[in-house]
Amino acid sequence: MAIATWCANKPAGIIIVADPASFSYTKNQVSNLNTETPIQVLKAPKAHKREQLCIGFQKAQTAVIVICDDDTRWTPTVLRSLVAPLLRDPSLGCVFPDLRVDPVGQKFTIWELLGLWRLVGDGVDFHASRQIDGGVFCHHGSTAAYQSSILKDPQFMYAFANETWRGRVLNSGDDQFLCCWLTNHDWPTSLLSADRCLVQTRMRNSWRHMLQLLRWSRNDWRRCLSTLIFERHIWR
Repeated sequence: MAIATWCANKPAGIIIVADPASFSYTKNQVSNLNTETPIQVLKAPKAHKREQLCIGFQKAQTAVIVICDDDTRWTPTVLRSLVAPLLRDPSLGCVFPDLRVDPVGQKFTIWELLGLWRLVGDGVDFHASRQIDGGVFCHHGSTAAYQSSILKDPQFMYAFANETWRGRVLNSGDDQFLCCWLTNHDWPTSLLSADRCLVQTRMRNSWRHMLQLLRWSRNDWRRCLSTLIFERHIWR
């Protein structure tokens, strides 16, 4: 279970914001854990990832907030490695690690390989961008640490939960919004590629993973258009 690997990193606390359909199941699963880590399971009014994240931001009491997907597993030194640079340098906005993908079964299915190809490409982009100009296109959403002052800022939370595209409020693409918000507000980021800060995730091993790849591609094009044409901060 992924949450057991988070607890092994001894965080100050874990906040899980569940949608109404999964709240009871999530709370029951957490209650069966044998851990000293304080865990809060909060119930969101509806299933909306960005609004659920904002609920968690408001409840957090630490100087650094780490966002991670529920299927992401950490090695025992991940949290310490992510948090230390942010505590040392308050002007640093975000730190995120490299990502490794493991198969669900004994070997990768074709659907998992398609997802792996996408994430490997993202990893190449991350490292190339860091070498070229010090920036990145997107902090991957599997795990990333941020200064709490950024995420708890009411201006940020309103923009984050109410971003629109062609008149519709967006739900996906939260990681790209976070990256662009930091860039537009001159917060630097750092990519940690050391083995001590490696996180592991898995892909869906069926054709349904194609729906996720479609969402990622759609978010990429939407964010590129917004960044280059409407926001235009990178040109300045």
